[in-house]
Amino acid sequence: MLTIEYSDSPELTIYANLFSATSNTSAFNASTNDFITVDGTNEIDVAIVLDEISVRPGFYNFIITDVSNIPETVDGQFYLLEIFIALGTSFDRSTDTLVGTIPFYWDGEKEVDVCGCSASGSDTTAQSIWEYQDRTLTQDLECPDPYIELECPDPYIDLECPDNSQEIEDLKKSLEIQLASINETLEKIEQNQCNTVSVTSVPSTQTPRINRGSGGQSNIRVT
Repeated sequence: MLTIEYSDSPELTIYANLFSATSNTSAFNASTNDFITVDGTNEIDVAIVLDEISVRPGFYNFIITDVSNIPETVDGQFYLLEIFIALGTSFDRSTDTLVGTIPFYWDGEKEVDVCGCSASGSDTTAQSIWEYQDRTLTQDLECPDPYIELECPDPYIDLECPDNSQEIEDLKKSLEIQLASINETLEKIEQNQCNTVSVTSVPSTQTPRINRGSGGQSNIRVT
């Protein structure tokens, strides 16, 4: 079974041309289930009209159930599927809109891949394929490396810090000297306070007396 699918706007007339893997002038006739030669006058015979799915507007498909006349590809052969939007009621490849081409490998029952790469290619045109007479797909296909080495930044960044250990030690010594000096000064002040003589006697308001004598008493006092 070979399924042809395409998605676009609803209510379009979509058709496909399936070209042979062994001849670029032969296309598949869905009515006779065989490849016939395209001569420019029988394009309607090789137009495979895709049906729009009613529950999925804009989705078109066609299923070739009998693939007995679609042999497997060998030696780099490939089938080419072209998708067109018909501009009128007829099918004319020279005026209709080509919306995509799909080259693919076939094992006799289903589409297959080569070297892990998809056999489909939306950037391939029919003209470029047919004009390249010596083309072999196995030579032209470049398989991407699934393992891409990414250069990740190192989360551990070595920072070069300045060495201030000597300055710190000098500062500590300076502070220790100043602290010792302060403590020594405080001890001296404390000793001086302890050695101070307290005056406990208060002069009487009656002494000293001026002109005190046997003859009488002065009225002048020192208070």
